[in-house]
Amino acid sequence: MWILDPRAGLISIIASDRDPSVLVCRARTPGSLKTVFGDGTEEVELDGRDYAYRAFLPREFVAETIATRLLTLDYFNVKGAIPREKRSLAHAFHDVWEIFARLQPWPPYSRRTPRKGAK
Repeated sequence: MWILDPRAGLISIIASDRDPSVLVCRARTPGSLKTVFGDGTEEVELDGRDYAYRAFLPREFVAETIATRLLTLDYFNVKGAIPREKRSLAHAFHDVWEIFARLQPWPPYSRRTPRKGAK
């Protein structure tokens, strides 16, 4: 599962191959996992991996944390919630938005006129 958090960036969550009660939470930037899961989160830095930063957390904790974040969500625009000093993160979110917008049968903000070649 991917989560795009406007304050933390991309968080990737996968099952542990060693313990079914644990989820492996991964990030590309230091501090991202602490931003989402709390300052007490042990963030491990690993070389030679697709995501350099990981935290091995109980499934229940991850589920409760994500649920709480959803229940307390207070912004009306994801890209607008990105802190101004995180310009590279804002650019990355815009790029992701643009790429996924291409999957929609009609362009964002347009009437339902299918794209050329779309079925």
